[in-house]
Amino acid sequence: MFILKMILGNLIFIFGFIAYVVYGYIVIIRMRIKRKKYGVKKMLEYAAPRIKNFSIRAFKWTFVDVEVEGMENIPKDSNFLIIANHQSLLDIPLLLAYIDPTLAFIAKKEVSKIPMIGSFVKEMGGVLLDRSDIKKAVAALMEVMKGLREGRSFVLFPEGTRSADGNLREFRKGSLKIALRTKVKILPVVIDGTINVTPKGSIFIRPNKVKLKILEPLDPSKFENEESLRGFLEKSFKDQLLLMRGGVYNEKSKNKSASC
Repeated sequence: MFILKMILGNLIFIFGFIAYVVYGYIVIIRMRIKRKKYGVKKMLEYAAPRIKNFSIRAFKWTFVDVEVEGMENIPKDSNFLIIANHQSLLDIPLLLAYIDPTLAFIAKKEVSKIPMIGSFVKEMGGVLLDRSDIKKAVAALMEVMKGLREGRSFVLFPEGTRSADGNLREFRKGSLKIALRTKVKILPVVIDGTINVTPKGSIFIRPNKVKLKILEPLDPSKFENEESLRGFLEKSFKDQLLLMRGGVYNEKSKNKSASC
């Protein structure tokens, strides 16, 4: 049954990907028209239901079972900065489908090479960071801070890249300064299982279970500095992954440490 689902899921994915690119560009063109004529608010109102429905279907059609916990922790009265671990390209539609379809993403410039994704990220008010150019990177982060102060919600993957084995990578130093400077609520979101659906370096879809756990929001002003905030979040994420995996994460960590 698993093999059958995998074959069927990949066939759907291949044809779906083509449809997704075509449909995606149509939506992006319409988003640009809406933005130009009516402003950002109307553009987001147009885009939100289409993005949400398409993202949810992407998981259903490929036989990926999504388990979500902590929806009650999503702030209803203010914007927020999602801090999430990063396992797969599927993390983006996962967050759009089950948290907020109007989220803007902070991503590395390499994302622009993925058909339609780069255009989508920019159209939704997100930024693509060029770490090789400090001036451009600083300017991009200033855009993010401006967006946060204007009430937009953003997603940041502080590991800086996808995990190769599903375990949490160290958060990049300085990656959380945006939260401290803007004082916007932090919404920690732990993702597990997307790496089993689309492992890094693979183009094939594997039917599997994905877990999304939304933790309680944090007030960044309660932390003394970026280092203390980073340390707190790293520990929280590791603890949650341990709970979500029933102890498997801890065993992997020990084995990894022993081999070093």
